Amino acid sequence: MKKIFSHSYFALGSLLLLASACGGSLDIPQLQTESATASATHFSQTLYPILKDRCSSCHATTQAPFFALPNDIQSSFNTIMNSAGLVDFDTPQLSRIYLKVQGGHNCWNNCSTNSDSLLQAIQNWKTLNVSP
Repeated sequence: MKKIFSHSYFALGSLLLLASACGGSLDIPQLQTESATASATHFSQTLYPILKDRCSSCHATTQAPFFALPNDIQSSFNTIMNSAGLVDFDTPQLSRIYLKVQGGHNCWNNCSTNSDSLLQAIQNWKTLNVSP
């Protein structure tokens, strides 16, 4: 087993050395960071304004998950991204946030219209995330 690990470390070291010798770099974590930053920005432009305006009275302080913090977009984004099913980019209609309001959870006037607004915001966020 020890020999396998030593070969793995040698291979990884060689790959890093080769990349730096060729003037290249391995920016995989950087790409992930840039993608997450862009997605957080898209969140702040699409879904977050509705959550902040309509959900923060509970989901900022008293009712978990805390995805509507009025002065903390990044923490709200992190909660959304780390809470299974709150937002489902594969099938936005299965997003828990959308389904809760569609089912009557704290609608601010018409549950159907309100849930449609949330769904549209999720779809807009998804579209911005995949745009070049």
